[in-house]
Amino acid sequence: MAEGESMTSAELVIGPCDYVPLPPIPVHWKVLDIGPGAYPLRRADVYIDRDPERLAPMRMDGKKTALLDIAGGLKEIPDKAFDYVWCSHVLEHVFDPADCATTLSRIAKTGTIVMPSAIKESLFNFEEAEHKWLVLPNPMFGGPPIFVRHNDDYIANLKDQVVQKAMCFLLRTGTDHDCSAEQRLHSWFAEREVNLDVIYHWTGKLELIVIG
Repeated sequence: MAEGESMTSAELVIGPCDYVPLPPIPVHWKVLDIGPGAYPLRRADVYIDRDPERLAPMRMDGKKTALLDIAGGLKEIPDKAFDYVWCSHVLEHVFDPADCATTLSRIAKTGTIVMPSAIKESLFNFEEAEHKWLVLPNPMFGGPPIFVRHNDDYIANLKDQVVQKAMCFLLRTGTDHDCSAEQRLHSWFAEREVNLDVIYHWTGKLELIVIG
C-alpha cells in the first residue's frame, strides 16, 4: 500500500486470501473472486456473490461486481473468460460441488478452491449449520479433494452450542486467562489454520471426488 493511502474495511480483515499460499498470478491475468464474503481477494478484477450485501464493500471501493450464484452455472460468463478464479469457503455450501467444479472449469483456465477440512469442522463442533459437506484432502499427494455429504442425524448428536462458543473463543479469539494451555490453543490455531483448510490448486479442469 502506498504512503498516504487509506486502508478499506475489506483490507483490514484477515481471511484465507491472507494465509493461503497463492500460485504466481501475472499482472495481465483477469482474475475472478467467487463468494468473497468478508474476505475478498484484493488481486481480483471481478467479484461475484449471490448476496448483494457481501458485494457492497467492493462496489464502494469501485470494484466490478455481479450478483450471481455459482450453483446456477454462471451462464452469464463466457467460456474461459478468466485466467484465474479464487473460490474460498463456497463449495462446502452448495448442493452439487461436482456441478460447480464443471462451471469453474468452464469459465477459468486455472484456479484455487479452499474449504474447511472435516477436522476444522469438528474442532468448532460443526458450528456452520449451512455446510452440506465434510471435505478431506486426498491421501494421494496432489489428488482432488474428497467431499463427503454430511450425515445430519449423526452430527446432530454431537452439536452443542456451548461447546461451539467455547471452541470459537479459545481458538479464534484467545483468552486473557493466565493459562498456558488456553494460550497455546489460540496460538496453535493461528499457526496451523492453513493446514486445517483443504487447499487445491487446479489447471485446465477441476476434478473432485464426491461421496453422497
